[in-house]
Amino acid sequence: MSGYIKTLNVARQARTARLAAEALDRAKFLAQAKGDKGEKGDKGDTGATGPMPDHQWRGSELRFQKPKGWGQWVDLRGPSGPVGLPGADGTPGDTASLPAKTLTYSAGVLSEVLLFADAGKTVLAERRTMIYDAGRLVEIQYRDAADALIKAKNLSYAANGSLESVVTA
Repeated sequence: MSGYIKTLNVARQARTARLAAEALDRAKFLAQAKGDKGEKGDKGDTGATGPMPDHQWRGSELRFQKPKGWGQWVDLRGPSGPVGLPGADGTPGDTASLPAKTLTYSAGVLSEVLLFADAGKTVLAERRTMIYDAGRLVEIQYRDAADALIKAKNLSYAANGSLESVVTA
């Protein structure tokens, strides 16, 4: 019986070797075979969002972890903006000595500032009237206690709505 088993094992090994050789020949044939290019397939579904990559901040600079270490620092701060307009040109201390003021609002917008010479608000020293056009402050009139116009400041705006200039008249 042992001879019979040996014969079966040899036959099995020969069959396995023959099948392996046939499979190898088939794979080589398929690798060399080329047909016409097919049509482009439909776009696949969007995959799930992956995890946030590890990152580090240093002030306004940012860098990300890469497969082989850290990436370069990138400064995310943009360029400096333009210098703003100078402030109003008042005489230092011209209203600092006035002890009291009253603010008047109309429809939620500042319309007048009354500056008084006394804490009891009985002696009017100056009145400032705000003039608006289409919701924008366009002029501030400065008047003395007798209601004479002392000066006026005219405000103009750029197309984007930002204050462009203040001119004292």
